[in-house]
Amino acid sequence: MMGLEGGLYGCDDPAYWRAVLNVYQDVVMAKASKQGKTIALDKWYQEELPIAVSGRKDKHLTKEELVRLMEWKLSRGKFRPRLQQLVATNSSEMVESCTRNAFQLLPDVAAAMTELCKLKAVGPATASAILTSGAPEAAAFMADEAVESLPGLVPVQYTLKHYLLYLDGIQTCVKKLNEAL
Repeated sequence: MMGLEGGLYGCDDPAYWRAVLNVYQDVVMAKASKQGKTIALDKWYQEELPIAVSGRKDKHLTKEELVRLMEWKLSRGKFRPRLQQLVATNSSEMVESCTRNAFQLLPDVAAAMTELCKLKAVGPATASAILTSGAPEAAAFMADEAVESLPGLVPVQYTLKHYLLYLDGIQTCVKKLNEAL
């Protein structure tokens, strides 16, 4: 195993990454002791939403799913109640249209993100969560902690350019780990 001088992303041992993944639920549980809905929201985002999105003829999110996705995202990081209110002002038609268009634009992640950012209260981080819910092979959720762990990406910037740098780092790491298998 390579040392962790570069943090987790400096490690090319798939077993170490699996060990980190195995404690994910413990971390969610610890956070949930502070925020009651975190466990249920995380289970919904990780397990139920991907099945719902992928099970549709044309992948998309409903307005209710977008509102819940924002709740999930905000339960993980900085609390911004205004975002929750703003995202709920998007019409059902606009949410379904933008999310459907975004999934159809893949693998052009930049174009898909730009399409999603037409929705009120949706910036690159939320757009990344939307894309990851239905296309995890193409996108990665822009969690502050994940971005901060990649060398050269601090401070976090909520821009498309910064997200694409982050995604490139994630995809490079995935490729490296797959080659090590």
